Amino acid sequence: MSYTKKAYDALYEVFVQGKYLHEALKVIPNDEDKALCVRIVYGVLEKNVELEYVLSKLVQKKPQKTVQIVLKIGLYCLRFLNSIPPYAICDNSVKLVKEIGKAGASSFVNATLRRAVKYDLKLPENKEERLAVKTSTPLWITKKILKQYKDLAEPILSYKCDTRGHVRVNLLKTSKEEIEKEFILKGVDFIESENGFYVSDDSTVRELFIKGFITYQSESSIEIGKLVAKDKPRRVLDVCAAPGGKSVLIYELTKAEVISRDTHSHRVELIKSYADRMGAKICAEVGDGLVEKEEYVEAFDAVLVDAPCSGIGTRYSKPDVLLNRRESDIPEFTLIQEKLLNTSAKYVKRGGVIVYSTCTLFYEENERVVERFLKENEEFSAEQTMKRLPGENSRDGFFAVRLVRK
Repeated sequence: MSYTKKAYDALYEVFVQGKYLHEALKVIPNDEDKALCVRIVYGVLEKNVELEYVLSKLVQKKPQKTVQIVLKIGLYCLRFLNSIPPYAICDNSVKLVKEIGKAGASSFVNATLRRAVKYDLKLPENKEERLAVKTSTPLWITKKILKQYKDLAEPILSYKCDTRGHVRVNLLKTSKEEIEKEFILKGVDFIESENGFYVSDDSTVRELFIKGFITYQSESSIEIGKLVAKDKPRRVLDVCAAPGGKSVLIYELTKAEVISRDTHSHRVELIKSYADRMGAKICAEVGDGLVEKEEYVEAFDAVLVDAPCSGIGTRYSKPDVLLNRRESDIPEFTLIQEKLLNTSAKYVKRGGVIVYSTCTLFYEENERVVERFLKENEEFSAEQTMKRLPGENSRDGFFAVRLVRK
């Protein structure tokens, strides 16, 4: 199987089947082509808006989705992979379109990519459209970020990160120093961070992960967990907990009684599996955060509401997040966020805290939700607000606020 077919299979899972990137990548076999295939998949998703813009200039009518994927792979390779000659990219793309059963489109694919070899990208003159194409960001998101962040918009949208995953050390089983020694001994490609390491995937990393000595967790997720654990609460509720990373970290830092909830049973099983691998003693249960549970009222020292959101802050490590997101989603998210926060606030003891967090950059889902909550719940006050823009000591953008009940 060619490297283009392997990349195509993963992108088909995302574009056509609607799967998340981390699931789609599982179809790529572990062989000598894997690194190249992963780079192409990430690249096509990161540059999707730009590639669609270029494609619109090269063809009069959009082809069907499967042929679009072939063309996007070819365009990405032509524009960003100098290691592969243009003639080889065109030939490989023609072979690929035949391989997926679309031989009738082979002449079209060949002609389009040969035009692309000579195509000189000219950005739109309109400021918003220009920035959208330049940073490969959907136009509606570009407009929102420009409106809310002004001069910071272009740096935010232009930020790039490498594809290393971030791992933190499980302090229940080992130490950061011991893991670093192991990495050096085994020749692991890593960069140290404040909360762990950025690592490339290899057999040593996978083995340590399986044994629960390390776990993949973003720095933003770690910071939110630490915000909950700040005053060593004795009883903690994590309202939207799956897959369980923050719950497990809170237990490690506090040894508190931690109850982790999620709406769906299969996601609760993910929490249990995560906790078992890490050796964390937490209680995972099925529960709808939008429905009040009477026995939980004023029963917890700390409550975490890591709310469902548009996820725009994670686009740098999860480039598929922008594909199906629409501006009309935002009001729906804010309604859920406000109800989650108001319901969960009832579970906080007097003198306890609730931490509200999202992985988005939009004011409507962050500051405005908190402002409305504080206006309606005068017994709470904001003790600490944490907001990270991409590149500010964090690969992802996120928002968190620690609210204290008087």
